[in-house]
Amino acid sequence: MINKQSKGYQLPLSKSDDLLFVHDVDQEQQQNFRESQLRKNSLHNFVLQIPKEQHHRRNSHNSITFNDENKKVKLVHTKKKILTQIAQYGYNVYMAEYIIQKQKILLEQDYQFVLDLVIEKINQFEDQYKSCSGLKIKKSNLKQVVPIQIDEQQQIQQFVVEETRQVQEKELKDNNDYCGICLGEFKNKQKVLNCKHEFCYECIQSYLDNKIKIAQVLEIECPQLGCDNYYNDEIIKGLVNDEQYQKYDKFKKKRLLEKDETVRWCIKPGCDKYIKGKSMFSNTVKCECGQEICYDCRREDHPGMTCEEALDKFYELTLKQLVIQRCPKCKAPIQKKEGCNHMTCYQCRFQFCWLCRARYTRMHFDSDNCFGCPDKQFSNEEPYSRSRWKKYGGIIFELFATILILPLIPFILIYYSVMTPLKLVKHFNRQYYKQLEDGDKMCLLIVGILFFPVILVFLIFPGLLLLVAYKIKYD
Repeated sequence: MINKQSKGYQLPLSKSDDLLFVHDVDQEQQQNFRESQLRKNSLHNFVLQIPKEQHHRRNSHNSITFNDENKKVKLVHTKKKILTQIAQYGYNVYMAEYIIQKQKILLEQDYQFVLDLVIEKINQFEDQYKSCSGLKIKKSNLKQVVPIQIDEQQQIQQFVVEETRQVQEKELKDNNDYCGICLGEFKNKQKVLNCKHEFCYECIQSYLDNKIKIAQVLEIECPQLGCDNYYNDEIIKGLVNDEQYQKYDKFKKKRLLEKDETVRWCIKPGCDKYIKGKSMFSNTVKCECGQEICYDCRREDHPGMTCEEALDKFYELTLKQLVIQRCPKCKAPIQKKEGCNHMTCYQCRFQFCWLCRARYTRMHFDSDNCFGCPDKQFSNEEPYSRSRWKKYGGIIFELFATILILPLIPFILIYYSVMTPLKLVKHFNRQYYKQLEDGDKMCLLIVGILFFPVILVFLIFPGLLLLVAYKIKYD
């Protein structure tokens, strides 16, 4: 029977044609299986193409270059990450592997860029496939194909992970001439765990000493990154000296006791004993040294009070012991721990004296400043409130001194402004001065009075400028 097909119309298939179609589908599945095996082999070859060159020493510092090896291992991880992401999105992993190889995509580029490019190519292939007017495949045949694709995606993910692990293990075997801690050649090779990681004896001893020093003794793992093996007590005892092992044993027992919720440590300074458990009738436990402890709050026993009330009382006493003052300007709380008594507010940057809370000036701690805190800049005295006479005495003294001096200033200035010309004439030419009449002397007096304001300005103005500049600088 001849099948005729026109645009938008398809004649039904005969039985012989149906058998021929099933045979073609079987051949297509076999071809897909062979292609999948080839892709697996190509991925296998791709992973194993990473050269395993041994690390070389760079210079006298015994540092080793890992750039090439790390770069190639990074390519494997990048490819595995892309294939895993493709599988999670529901795309064909083998098609992605084919695109990466045929399109020669550089994995050194950005990961997201490569992933987007692969997805774009897969969508193009699917659009081309959908646009083709090919034969329709029966659902019974699709049931056999889809699970196989899902299994193959999982297999290729497992395959990439396994190949990466084998590459890392082979690198470890190739680089067994170097210590994993100091990265130098072995001096005294030491291998004590089943993981077969080898280190210098001095390096592993220093590693254990450091762990004991910082009290990380519950589980001391192998120094090799990613290794899950741990050192037991017998191995540690053979690697460290007796003093270090005693510290290790002491710290480990203490850490194990700290994990026990029924253990309470003594709070008395200098006592390292503990109490385990409590009585059924009381929350108070007593140490061998005589210290009584509340089992619930782990503080000093507080008969007649609840734990919350005792804690509030403890905080109140602690706050009273702490000397806290408020900034005289912005009222921010300030606590002095150490240093001099010249304080600067952290909020408004106001400078004041910690002892008297007065505004700080350069002369505040001078020994001759009776209105400040003389010779107390580095004193450890407690802060005190300035008495009223100290606080306002300086202002009153300056006010009265100004009132007393101001009336004398004009007379002094007039005297010198008037008498200065006469004194000069008398000094340089006594004979001429004697011949001066009273009218001439009166003229000189009038000239002195007229020039008095000018002389006053020249005398006061420079000093006034200096006083203003001093106040701006030091206040």
